[in-house]
Amino acid sequence: MKSKFLGVALVGIATLVGSSAIADSLKFKIVNESKYIISSFQSNEGDGWSKNWLSADLDGGESVGMQFLRDGPCDVQVRVGWRTTDGGQEKGDPWNINICDAHSIYFDGHKVTYE
Repeated sequence: MKSKFLGVALVGIATLVGSSAIADSLKFKIVNESKYIISSFQSNEGDGWSKNWLSADLDGGESVGMQFLRDGPCDVQVRVGWRTTDGGQEKGDPWNINICDAHSIYFDGHKVTYE
C-alpha cells in the first residue's frame, strides 16, 4: 500500500496545552481501500462540517496521516467525498467514530470503518 504525504491536518482548537500524550493519541491515518479517488475528508464535531482536510486526492491503495487537535468528546462524525467515473463528485453518508480510538480509518467504497 502506497502512502501519500499530504502533511498533517490540524482541526479544532489547539487547547491541549502540554499534553503530547493526548495529542499523539489523536493521530490517525485515512486508508483508501476502494477503487475510487477520495477527494475530501470532513469531520463534524457538533458545530457543522469542517473544511476538506485533504490537500490532494487520495487514490485507491493510498493512505495519509492526520491529527485532531481539540478539547472535547471523542465521538465525532466523519464523511468522505470521492470522484465518480463521469468526473463528478459524490459525498458519502456520515459515520460515527471515536477519535480517541481511531488509529486507522478505512474507506472501502461503501462505508467507513476504523480501528
